[in-house]
Amino acid sequence: MKGFFSNLDWRMFLIAPFAMLIIAFVFAPQRDIYLIKGVPELMALVLTGAAVAVSGFRLKIEDNPLVPLMFAFCLAFFSREIHFAGTSNGVYIAVIAIGIWAWRWRGRIAASVNTGYFKTCLFATGWAYFLALLVQRRFFKHVLPEPLLVWEHSIHVPMEEWLEVVAHALLLVTVFSGFSGFLKKQDKG
Repeated sequence: MKGFFSNLDWRMFLIAPFAMLIIAFVFAPQRDIYLIKGVPELMALVLTGAAVAVSGFRLKIEDNPLVPLMFAFCLAFFSREIHFAGTSNGVYIAVIAIGIWAWRWRGRIAASVNTGYFKTCLFATGWAYFLALLVQRRFFKHVLPEPLLVWEHSIHVPMEEWLEVVAHALLLVTVFSGFSGFLKKQDKG
C-alpha cells in the first residue's frame, strides 16, 4: 500500500516509549534525584534553543518553504520552555496555527517533507510530544490497574519532564534531518 505513511521508518516511533520505560523502571527507585525539575528544564532550554538556532540558520541560507514553518514551531516550543506568560497554552495555539499554515502550503512543502528521514523524524517528534502530554494530563492514571496508581502518582512529574527532553532532542534531530539543498541563490552583482 503506497501512500503518505508508506515510507516511514517506524523504529523511530519506539524512541519515546522506550524512554518512558527507562525513566519508569531505572530512575523510579531514585526518584528524589529526578524529581528536581532543574536538570530537564535546563536540557529543554538548550535543546529547543539549539533547534531555534539551527532552523534560524537554515532560514538564512535556504530557500525552502518548509524552513519558516519549522522555525516557527521551534520558536513556539522554546518560548514555552522559557516560561513566558501565556506560552504554556499558547504553544497549543501556535501548533494549530502552524498546522493550518502547513496545510495551506502543502503543495509547496510536499517535496521537502518527503525527503530523507524528515517525515519520520517529524512524526516521531510529534509522537513523543503527544506521549508527554498524555503523561502531563495524567491519562495513565485512568488506564493503569489499581496497584500501579501509587507508582503513577510518584513518577508522573519526572516522566513528563524527561519525556519532553526526549521530544526536544527529536525536534533537534528533525531540524537537522530536513536539510534539503534548497540553498538561496547568491546575488552576483
